[in-house]
Formats: sequence, structure tokens, C-alpha cells
Amino acid sequence: MPPRTMIIVEDSAGIRERIRAHVDAIGNIRIVGEAEDEATAIDLIDRHQPDLVTLDIRLKDGGSGLRVLEHLRGREQQPQVVILSAAFDHQRIPESLAASLPPVLDKITEFHRLADQLRVAMAESQAAAAARGSGGQLA
Repeated sequence: MPPRTMIIVEDSAGIRERIRAHVDAIGNIRIVGEAEDEATAIDLIDRHQPDLVTLDIRLKDGGSGLRVLEHLRGREQQPQVVILSAAFDHQRIPESLAASLPPVLDKITEFHRLADQLRVAMAESQAAAAARGSGGQLA
């Protein structure tokens, strides 16, 4: 099976490095881009159409991972998203996103769970790709 593609959206270089280490340990994921701000994230996602995205909420230059997530919701083929943020507040989630919110990990207290969550996202991405390949009907 071909590797899943992934984009890291995170404003901290140190955290991006830690994410890359987790991805390397998992294997079968190819990082196709990294963004530290909202505009770059949207551009990379539109250009590469990744299978997976790790997404911080607070981005460089006042950018918002929630706006990136809203942009993703308008796509026909949506990547699997894992939110990894120290600034997440469930009460500030727009109603339009609340019902379909992806997994959220606190990057301070739950970073150790990232590899497991990425494995789940990979499996969901593979299932979605298989469904698209069979005309939307699962075997």
C-alpha cells in the first residue's frame, strides 16, 4: 500500500520536529509539507490534498487552525485531521464544526498519544480511499 501523505500545521519548530519523529517511528507516512501560518496551511492542503493533517489551533501571525478546519470542511475529499494544541477550548468551537470535530490532543499533556491517533487516522484514511475506489460501496 502506498504511504499516506501528511501536512503538519504547527507554528513551533520544536513541536514540528517532535511530530516528524513520531511520524518516522510509525512509517508509511510521507510528510509533503509543513506550515506555521494559516495561509500557507490552506495553500499546501489545496495543492497536495494530503490524507492526514496535524493541526494546531493558534498559528503564526494570528492565524487560526479552526479557520483551516472550516476550509477543509468544504472539500469533497477531506483529510483525516488530528488537532494537537495547548490552546484548545471546546466552548469556543463554532457550532458548524462542533458536530464533526476531529480528535483533539493537548500537546503538553497528551503528546505521547499522537502516534496512536495517527495510526487510527491512517486506517480511516485507507478505508475512505477504498470506499472511493469502489464507488462508495464498502465490500
